[in-house]
Amino acid sequence: MKKFLALFVITLMTSLLFAKSIRVKVGGEYVDVDIPDDFAGLIEGNLPQIEEALEREGVTKDKLKEAVDEFNEVYKDLVNDFGTATPVGDVTKGLDKFSGDLADAIANAQLMQNVWAEAWLGKLVPGFHIGAGLDVGASQMKITALKDTAKALGMDGLSELPDSFAFPTVAGDVRLGGIVLPFDFGVSFMTIDSSRISKLDDVLSSIGDGMKFDFLTLGFDFRYALLQGDRGLPKISLGAGYVFTRGNLDFASDEASANLNFKKHTVYLQAQISKKLLFFIPYFGARVAYTKSEINWSAKANWDNILPGDNDFADLKSWGILPTEFAGGYQGYKIIPQVYGGFCLDFFIFNLTLGAGWDFVDRLGSAAVSVRLAW
Repeated sequence: MKKFLALFVITLMTSLLFAKSIRVKVGGEYVDVDIPDDFAGLIEGNLPQIEEALEREGVTKDKLKEAVDEFNEVYKDLVNDFGTATPVGDVTKGLDKFSGDLADAIANAQLMQNVWAEAWLGKLVPGFHIGAGLDVGASQMKITALKDTAKALGMDGLSELPDSFAFPTVAGDVRLGGIVLPFDFGVSFMTIDSSRISKLDDVLSSIGDGMKFDFLTLGFDFRYALLQGDRGLPKISLGAGYVFTRGNLDFASDEASANLNFKKHTVYLQAQISKKLLFFIPYFGARVAYTKSEINWSAKANWDNILPGDNDFADLKSWGILPTEFAGGYQGYKIIPQVYGGFCLDFFIFNLTLGAGWDFVDRLGSAAVSVRLAW
């Protein structure tokens, strides 16, 4: 009985794979061809170009059906090898999902820049308060969708990796005290090249050769002191800021290649409290960020290396029925509530700050260590 049910399920799934029938004009007449449902959207979206290619190359109805039937048989083996009924759909959905995960990680990485323990630096006049330093941080990044995408393309290099890893960041920042009014102003700059960071490079290289990931971030913010820390009181400030990030991710293997470009705008409001106790400065803050993400990706499949056996299908590729290029993306807006906090060790003009943050929406953590000179 169990064997019968298993056979029934397998037969049903196989029939569902090829349940999509598309009407194509070939040789002056229309013919219905059964194709993997996984390809239906791609083919229907390019049907005019496909019919033009069929007419240009003088393809007959019998030749078209013969080529499609041969591919369907091979595609069944492909599905069995990958363990998924929709490898093309998995690639598209996986890259779209990874685009969103990347956007979430970047947002948290952005918000850990330029975080100073003291809620207010002080006035330029009198006193001349200024500081500058380097921030080294890490934000949690989910890579489950990227692993699923690699599997759907027959790229198993990521299978042994965990579902998330620490996304590294390195940023520089400068902060100036306010003039007359109790506010301060900060700017930050961050750039990442995966080839210069061994951990990130290892993750990307596990998919295939020719991996590269880099991005650039610029940001600024200002804070106004509601309490300036006089008479033993803590410092409390309200602030606002803006961060812009752009970058790209490229990866390639014998089976496929992909390119992903992204832009992200983040504006935020925050409140922070700090209290200096000799050389020790604990701090705590909360912020709400509004982000706009735009990510576009394109991928190319090398079917000669993906499809099982010695298969070419040059005709199907030249007609456009076996697509070799895919594209998609992610565009979205999100509101992110976040808490952050930590402490600073302040030794004259040198200070060391350790901080962490938590994103309540995506449930992602982040942390940073900052080394600065401030006076």
